[in-house]
Amino acid sequence: MSNEYKYNEIMKLINKGIKPLIVYQISKEEVLNCDLKGLDRFFKTINRLGIYARGEVSILCGGYDDVPDELHHIEEVRKFVAKMFKRFPYLLYYINRETESDHWLLNSFADEITSVFHGDPKVTEMTPNEIFDKFGTNLPRVESMLTFEDGKLADILRSIIKLGEKLGDRDNARSIAMEYAKQFNVLEIQSEIGGDKWRR
Repeated sequence: MSNEYKYNEIMKLINKGIKPLIVYQISKEEVLNCDLKGLDRFFKTINRLGIYARGEVSILCGGYDDVPDELHHIEEVRKFVAKMFKRFPYLLYYINRETESDHWLLNSFADEITSVFHGDPKVTEMTPNEIFDKFGTNLPRVESMLTFEDGKLADILRSIIKLGEKLGDRDNARSIAMEYAKQFNVLEIQSEIGGDKWRR
């Protein structure tokens, strides 16, 4: 699907029993200009679709294939993602986790990323180019540990729950928020959900 998102066309597919993956590709130009106008139009449609778009969105970032750095190491990408989460704090409600677009978004939103390579401990001291020279495409398994300061991830997860309540999809929204809370050890959200703060 192109970046022109037409509500009626998507609803026709949904009414036929087709759950379309709705993709938005952020351009390098949008990132460099910190321009959210395209995403504003996109989320206008997505918010109108509401629960029909839950778990059906993938957000990609193009234009950086020639850069050896990961997206989360590029300062303008990090600034853009911070602005995007400020404008659309609930966006993880809509993200399709199978496409893993939440990975680059959260990595770019995190205040600190610690990468743990399994196997060769010296890998953590290597640049991306050195890692590629040594391993080629047979890279060692990597786990990233993300740190979010000042409760900003907890605020995002609360926004997911609030959107779910507004859409009449509270239980699914709570489930999504809890998955992220457990994954990133956001104890306050786990406590709030577990303590039924969100129950009416």
